[in-house]
Amino acid sequence: MKKLFLISMIIWGLGFIITLTSLYIISNDILIENFKKIASENDDLIYNQNDKWRLFYHIFINNISVALLAILGGFTLSIFTICILFFDGCRLAITIFFASITMSNHQIFLTLFPHFIEYFGFWLSGAISFYIGKEIFKILTSKRNYTKINYKYVLKYTYLVVFILIISAFIETFISSTYV
Repeated sequence: MKKLFLISMIIWGLGFIITLTSLYIISNDILIENFKKIASENDDLIYNQNDKWRLFYHIFINNISVALLAILGGFTLSIFTICILFFDGCRLAITIFFASITMSNHQIFLTLFPHFIEYFGFWLSGAISFYIGKEIFKILTSKRNYTKINYKYVLKYTYLVVFILIISAFIETFISSTYV
């Protein structure tokens, strides 16, 4: 599982590095000025601080949906999961790039740091998917009757993903929102 986890991190990291590098290369004054204008007009989009349990629920449902889709991507021989991980890395790079226009590095760190806990959950869901994809590939290419996927193994790590994402949503909702 360690190698599969590392593969998940690498795919996510490639999406992050390629996107962030590309944004800094192609960024121009018009793009940055338009973003500043949009950001200043949409300050009212910040969630209601009094409804934190609802925010917790939305964060958790969003994160668990992505993680479960990544796990189920194993049934596509993990092709779908590769896309999810890569584009999730791209999403963070885009967030950091545009946040750097209006926020200090310290503010970006305080705002985004709690999200790194959820990335462990996403990387683990990617590793689970790669395990499923590897086992399905063995089934499809085996000349003997290889039909064994260790579902207890998959469920154990899936429960761990759910636990990580619950903790992550709790921290994002009740702890990190006080620093923003």
